[in-house]
Amino acid sequence: LFSAAPPMALGLFDRSCSVRNCLLYPELYRDTQASASFNLKIHSTLVDTRLACWFSYVVVTVCLKAGLEHTAWTWLSHLAIWGSVATWFLFLVVYSHFYPTLPLASDMVGMDSAVYGCWVFWMGLILIPSFCLTRDVAWKMAKRSFAGSLREQVMQMEQMHVDPGSMIRASLKSKVVKKSGILRAFRRTRGSEALLNLCPGATVERTRTLSGPQTVGQSD
Repeated sequence: LFSAAPPMALGLFDRSCSVRNCLLYPELYRDTQASASFNLKIHSTLVDTRLACWFSYVVVTVCLKAGLEHTAWTWLSHLAIWGSVATWFLFLVVYSHFYPTLPLASDMVGMDSAVYGCWVFWMGLILIPSFCLTRDVAWKMAKRSFAGSLREQVMQMEQMHVDPGSMIRASLKSKVVKKSGILRAFRRTRGSEALLNLCPGATVERTRTLSGPQTVGQSD
């Protein structure tokens, strides 16, 4: 509940490239269609859940992690991320004062004072999300610097006010050449197999060649 707003803001309001380039070059949608940006690793999940085992740390870590995926930080993005964090802290204050007005959560009485008055909590609130997200920040910086995706390269060119058309066409051309080479190799292989099927003698000779001289001597 408290971390649902950032993914919604990411999906609805985030924009990595301009509308013009998105319409001209549908190839920019390839990463999102293949879920390349959300292919989470098991070890990352295990580390994050072991460190962020308290709910306040979980909310902050999840919201900031969603913020790392944003490329266009609009006011709606800020509202979703920081509003979600503030909503949790406000909810803890309200929930800690339900009892005895309502016969609910008697074990939470005074919890807000105990948590917010503890310096260990505030230190953990800084250290644990920072440690969980350091690896993600370093990975994103290295990936964008040395192996950026087509979408990320277009984003950088747009920031430099450079038309990305030539770069996108060159990328598509290289992919087409690579695929055509694979198809030609596949057709040559299929053609060779078809000739062998039409010529039984050639098949026998090929079998003898592959079997080696010992097998040929035994057959004689």
